[in-house]
Amino acid sequence: MHPKWEETDEAGRWLIDELDQRSSVGAVVPRRYRLCLEIPRTRVQYPELVEPTEETGIVRAPILVDALEYLTKGQICHFAVWEGWADFGRRSSTSRATRLAFDIPSEGILLLPHELRYHLWSGPLSEFSTFTPEGIVPSFVWPEDRRWCLGSWVDSTATYLGGDNAVAEAILGAPELDARIVDRSAEQAR
Repeated sequence: MHPKWEETDEAGRWLIDELDQRSSVGAVVPRRYRLCLEIPRTRVQYPELVEPTEETGIVRAPILVDALEYLTKGQICHFAVWEGWADFGRRSSTSRATRLAFDIPSEGILLLPHELRYHLWSGPLSEFSTFTPEGIVPSFVWPEDRRWCLGSWVDSTATYLGGDNAVAEAILGAPELDARIVDRSAEQAR
């Protein structure tokens, strides 16, 4: 099963009024979340990109996905992918994006306040890994009930997560992620 492309931007419109200025944590963590967590990307490498070793301390994204999947309880999740990843959506022989298992449509673009455009897909959270072998990382991921929202700015060295106490407890309970609580107004790690 692969994520299903969403024909409209409807599932992601809620983000438009919830995000702050481009350089702050609030640019990727919506205002509605009481807690924000920062997960250094040096601790979370995406599947197929880096092989983890004891020396580097690198862990794979499935640890993060597993912690969130427990909280998601089988809901459909939404994946907003920045169109600029690896010539995303362009049909050229050099584009890694053309090898994805699904077509990249030109309609249904979500335009967020940062003036960046995103394509939306939906599917089980386990489908997160469908994007990553191609070097494409969803910029935003959230379940249908919006209990949490995972956000990554394209040039940040961290991934951010907004949620409630249970979300924070699940992530902070995975020491391999090296997560910490941060303020929405803080600058993103670069």
